[in-house]
Amino acid sequence: LASTKEAENIKHAIVSYADLSKSDVDGLLKAYSQCERVRGIRQILNHHPKNPKLIWPKVERDDYLRSADWRHGLSLLEKYHMSFDLQINPHQLKDAAECFHSFPNIPVILNHLGCPHLGQGESEGQESLKVWREGMTALSSLSHATVKISMLSFIKNGWEKDESSKKLLTGLVREVIDLFGAQRCMFASNYPVDSFLGVDPHTLYTSFLQMVSDLPEASQKDLFFNTASKAYSCLLYTSPSPRDS
Repeated sequence: LASTKEAENIKHAIVSYADLSKSDVDGLLKAYSQCERVRGIRQILNHHPKNPKLIWPKVERDDYLRSADWRHGLSLLEKYHMSFDLQINPHQLKDAAECFHSFPNIPVILNHLGCPHLGQGESEGQESLKVWREGMTALSSLSHATVKISMLSFIKNGWEKDESSKKLLTGLVREVIDLFGAQRCMFASNYPVDSFLGVDPHTLYTSFLQMVSDLPEASQKDLFFNTASKAYSCLLYTSPSPRDS
């Protein structure tokens, strides 16, 4: 994308993958830093002590956020002016808040609303939300933490087709916006994964707009543009307009 003609007038950034626990990760980060559009690193860390369905591929351990080797790799992001995209399960949120409290100069972007999952029975779902709320409250205390509102189908598959599910998801989204503030939240697509689940872009963004239609225009601009631009510094590398060249 970055090398195409069409990309010249598109505000975009690249978040790359690295296993921060590896002893040679500094060399990889240095190589990434040579690409001006690379803004950060994403390493999926979703693990679960009881439910193997909530352990994501390549997540071999449950202690990354607490381990010295992984934290050392994380600390290197500050040297390269990179952020970290954080994807974890709700019970890992408190560990994340404790971890990133020690790295105030590394912006952390929580993916997918913190990954609450309501596919279980009602009692398990409520317990999951309790753990999620406690963790989100802990993470919200970090001024360098922002949240991506995305992958809602993971929370409740088929939510866009059911009014009661849509109402539930809207409530969770608004909780997070109230907790972090619109200036630290951003709506995001999750394509191509969302398309595999039957959620087309028009349906997704119409739903996003409906969720916040009563908020001030300034807050909506934050949610749909400003927060993302700030989090990924997209405005630093936009092509000049013809009249400026």
